[in-house]
Amino acid sequence: MGRLRDTAAFALAFVVLAGAVVLGGVVSACGSGGSAGPTGSATGSPTLSPQTSAAATADARATLRGLFAAWRAKDVAAVKSFVSADRQAVDWASEFKGLDGVKFGEITESPELVDQYISNGEGYATGVAPEDVRSFQADVTFFYVPGYQGPADEGQALAYHWFLERDDEGVWKVTDWGF
Repeated sequence: MGRLRDTAAFALAFVVLAGAVVLGGVVSACGSGGSAGPTGSATGSPTLSPQTSAAATADARATLRGLFAAWRAKDVAAVKSFVSADRQAVDWASEFKGLDGVKFGEITESPELVDQYISNGEGYATGVAPEDVRSFQADVTFFYVPGYQGPADEGQALAYHWFLERDDEGVWKVTDWGF
């Protein structure tokens, strides 16, 4: 169903873009240095999903919930489906070694961190547009098997920030996290 929705969103964006060109309209995404328009972003790449900001945030939040469920299950393949390509390269089996469980807190929006992410963080490297980034805060607490010393104190809630980027296909991926 998700693939059908994504295909429909792409088709709608294509029809809008084609209509603007046929009618002689100026699509700012096609010009250099243009501002964001109804069919494009400030970076000049077409927006493939005509989502509202609230809908985009809800989709990003659902992606983060999916990552949390996969992480709790220690499901390497599922975790990789929710993270960016560079995070897929992580040796997730090693990351799960010694992990007895993990608890994630309530997910709250942290939009104030988007500019910092874009100017100094992973977003600087990717060149992502602000409308294609979401930031959330959710505590994470690690629990380890007896005798295992993990990177964080067991049972200590860590205030993690989670960053997601929407790719060219309109899919949200978790790109960075930490506290």
